[in-house]
Amino acid sequence: MGAGIAQVAARAGYDVVMRDVAEEFLARGIAAIDKSLQRDVDKDRLRTDEQGAILARIKTTTDIAVHRGRSGDGRLENKERDLRIA
Repeated sequence: MGAGIAQVAARAGYDVVMRDVAEEFLARGIAAIDKSLQRDVDKDRLRTDEQGAILARIKTTTDIAVHRGRSGDGRLENKERDLRIA
């Protein structure tokens, strides 16, 4: 779900920092975004240069400190929760 939120924001023209606990999760998210955008390119709903620009607006990190000390920027957080009762 977080990758979808990042994609929508980047497609709207916003610079996005996508953060997760492991690089593998970030890579999976970027791959999902790229695949989704490629479908739009294939259906002539998006140009290849637009796809590249959208992907370029998405930065990835595993460092939580990247957001510290920044003011005035919008933040959206997506947390997955395990609601199973043990």
